[in-house]
Amino acid sequence: MKQRQNLYVKLWRESTYSTKILTVAAVISLTFGFAGWYGLRNELGLNLGDIIYRSLAALTLAVPYHSAENWNYDWRIEIARWAGMTALVIGAAKALLALFQHHRRERKLRRRHNHWLVIGSNAFAEQLCQSAKSDGHIVHWLCAPSGQIDSKHLYTDHQSWSLANAQAHGIENAAGIVVATDDDAINAAIAREIRSEYHDVNQLTIMARIQSPWLALRLDEQEGVAGVTVFSEAQMAVRRQQRQQPAFLVANKLGQRRLHIVIVDFNDYGEAVLVETLLSSLTTDLGKPLFTIVDPRANAIKQDLENRYPELHESADMAFIEGTISSSELVLNRTQILAISDPAPVSVYYCCHNNDELSLETSIALQSITQFAAGNGAPIATRLSIEFGSANVAPGVRDLKPGNLISFGSLSGLATDSGLFSSNTDVLARVFHEAYVESADDNKTAKTDWVNLSEDMKQANRSLVVHIPAKLHSMGIDIEPWLRKINRIHSKNKIHFPNVTGLSDNTERVEPLAILEHERWMAERRLNGWIFGQSRDNQRRVHPDLVPYAQLSEDSKKYDRTMVMTLARMLERK
Repeated sequence: MKQRQNLYVKLWRESTYSTKILTVAAVISLTFGFAGWYGLRNELGLNLGDIIYRSLAALTLAVPYHSAENWNYDWRIEIARWAGMTALVIGAAKALLALFQHHRRERKLRRRHNHWLVIGSNAFAEQLCQSAKSDGHIVHWLCAPSGQIDSKHLYTDHQSWSLANAQAHGIENAAGIVVATDDDAINAAIAREIRSEYHDVNQLTIMARIQSPWLALRLDEQEGVAGVTVFSEAQMAVRRQQRQQPAFLVANKLGQRRLHIVIVDFNDYGEAVLVETLLSSLTTDLGKPLFTIVDPRANAIKQDLENRYPELHESADMAFIEGTISSSELVLNRTQILAISDPAPVSVYYCCHNNDELSLETSIALQSITQFAAGNGAPIATRLSIEFGSANVAPGVRDLKPGNLISFGSLSGLATDSGLFSSNTDVLARVFHEAYVESADDNKTAKTDWVNLSEDMKQANRSLVVHIPAKLHSMGIDIEPWLRKINRIHSKNKIHFPNVTGLSDNTERVEPLAILEHERWMAERRLNGWIFGQSRDNQRRVHPDLVPYAQLSEDSKKYDRTMVMTLARMLERK
């Protein structure tokens, strides 16, 4: 009862002045009207129903209130009539004002330019809206959950998705639209519907949240979604973490000659770790990477990965262990956990459970077992949806201690950090492409402006620049200072590159990097489902160059060297 009273008090305090007057007038009208008609019940022959009806009629100035003769000039009913008229006028004025404001808001929304539309009713969509607001953008949140209201720079719409509703929010004049529901199929369908209506890629930027890393790599080949940029919080979170603490630098700090990544509880985040590590951490001083997957469904995961990435084993060795570290009937014992490092010392452990409590519990259990074991100084990256203070480590690996906990996956600041709403989102990829255009043969299909590139070509450039730190490291450059700068890349227009000169004149330095670039390219192709074949077939994803660098034709080797020379020109631009 007390809580209900407090609620009424809160509602009264938060109501507007006109609403308070309307409420008081209505209460006075009903109270005096009931008292007046009740006093005349015998004289006019009224029953209880008549009394209640006539009391309510005061709020509408119905027939009983047209003439004072109808109530024998009773002063109580006279007060009820005037109070009811006051309530009626205020209510009608408020209704007309609300209608006018709604119409004005619709016109304003439809005519707005350079705003962002975010579609989705989940916490991720809410975080995207808040991140965009913090970057100074105006955001229209479509399909917003009930309870969300307009605020400065944020306009909410609670209706379910429809293109007509998006058009009412000025979609044709928007800077871009982000589709971020929890269903990949729905996101792809909405993106296809928008792209079919707005064919010009330059007219409207469309980004779709695709949580499956494999589907994200393959979505562009589906009809109707060409030119749609795909992303997921798993990919963004893992790329953010690996940009701050690259796995190859961790392995180098630990004195390892091979990259060994252990993924506990394999899901979208675990697959993102696999994909991002292969794209970003191949170097000339590390051997073929090893991935160990620890999961109760390990055998099913193995089969699934073999189906989706048929030649992945050519780029990385894979080991599968059925079980987990804690909170399961298949918990591995201490000896089994320590034996994971027998093939090669572990570089990084990733605990990717979708449940925060289990992910943290697994990480702490793993830390207690491995921290003081011989040769087990690997950091433990744990997926958490919220910031975990003691697990926040500065960019680089110099401050890492044996068994350090590193948190990743927090939505806080993720969209801002990734530059999702920034005009500089693809700044590194653009600069790399510009350098490539300057040296590419005229007959190359990729020799065109960035805005005219197909989405798969843009994605290829993004994958290339993700590997820049690994190439710099392979040149013998200390990239620790640069990591602190590149982690702020989306908040600055100027890019600061390490001081690299004379690379293009040194054949001995170019050739090892060309071999490395070919290894990276093959890993990227294999993650896209390509396999080796004597003749190229784009539809079947068959390519004759999926062979060791030494077996390539001279023209194919020249392409890899061109990529290295492009990087050299990019670094020398300053």
